[in-house]
Amino acid sequence: MTAAGLTVILAVPDVAEAVLFYRKLGFGQTFAIPDPDGKVVHSEMAIATSTIMLGPLHLSHYQSEERSRMLQRGPRGLGATLMLAVDDVNAMADVIRGEQVEILLEPVDEFYGQRVCFFIDPFGYEWKLTQTCETVDRDEVVRRATGKSSPTADLT
Repeated sequence: MTAAGLTVILAVPDVAEAVLFYRKLGFGQTFAIPDPDGKVVHSEMAIATSTIMLGPLHLSHYQSEERSRMLQRGPRGLGATLMLAVDDVNAMADVIRGEQVEILLEPVDEFYGQRVCFFIDPFGYEWKLTQTCETVDRDEVVRRATGKSSPTADLT
């Protein structure tokens, strides 16, 4: 069996507000469902080949009172980080600084050839912005990380 792809579903307090924020990260809205009053209750957004779906925090596809209480309390997405490759980490960091975000790590160059920035978005999700600034092969990444020259493990 082959997977066709991965879509992340984010539960947010206000879908329309989330759409505005994620547009600033470069996502475009591809589909939306309004409720009878016209308020957006579901949105699909895409960037390159990645898709996120946004839904109201108070609704669930299945009934689990305990899970619902946990989601309402937060933190949301604890243990998961959404990674977004961008052309310019510094420019994107400048964009999000004007929003209600918590910068966890200002832009910095990492040993594995990426410039990165971590933040918590206004809805409680952790993001990692990444930009390739140097192509580093796996053996070099291991050497830089450990200080030792070591062949990459056979992953097959």
